[in-house]
Amino acid sequence: MNQREYEVMYRIEDRYWWYIGIRKIARTILDKYMPRGGRCRVLDAGCGTGGNLNMLSRYGDVVGVELSREVVKFLKNRNYCRFATASVTDVPFRSGAFDLVDVFYVNECLPDDTLALREYFRVLKPGGFLYMSEVAFEALRGEHDLAVGIVRRYTRRDLGRRLEAAGFEVLRTTYANTLLSPPIFLLRRIRSIISPVSRPEEAKSDFDRAPGFLHAIFKSTLFIEAFLLKFMNLPFGVTVIAVAQKPAS
Repeated sequence: MNQREYEVMYRIEDRYWWYIGIRKIARTILDKYMPRGGRCRVLDAGCGTGGNLNMLSRYGDVVGVELSREVVKFLKNRNYCRFATASVTDVPFRSGAFDLVDVFYVNECLPDDTLALREYFRVLKPGGFLYMSEVAFEALRGEHDLAVGIVRRYTRRDLGRRLEAAGFEVLRTTYANTLLSPPIFLLRRIRSIISPVSRPEEAKSDFDRAPGFLHAIFKSTLFIEAFLLKFMNLPFGVTVIAVAQKPAS
């Protein structure tokens, strides 16, 4: 991810409709598996500029891991010091240290996501949970991917198979950001034709592009999806989500 995108992330992630909505979805799903207000140990793998730390603290003590040294100043601005500057493919914590590992749009940017999945498995306690959200469907690839360094997009089946190969028991897979996926697809196709970009340093993410008057509408669509996800899986979307468990034995 280029430096500009880290700055954009830090500036908007506490108020932007997409971040708020996706965290609402994460809470809705995780609340079924994790005790609130408990004494769990949580790893935010690839914590970025720290926007998920408050949400994850509802389940226990949170520690972050982030490879980019560019984000250190942002984490310190949040008065957060419980993080390690390291790769998710080589997590600097002992085996079986965590009850929950949260992976928020990280593996999609890794050259080899298999190494990261093995590390998540290693640092989880037996019976511990992994929550992953990643980008979905190659057809939705666009300038956004170039700006934030996305190298792969997943399907439910693909992500599930990768998790099983790493030793996990897959408890749930679903898509999200479903209602907005048709216009997102069209806008990315139109943008790629009208103003194609080929270099990462020239690319801009989709974040903070939507006019302000649409933010409440877009956030509402994700809140609707969060409600639906209490009862059902969604059939397609911009995001794919998985919940997996390390076998207890």
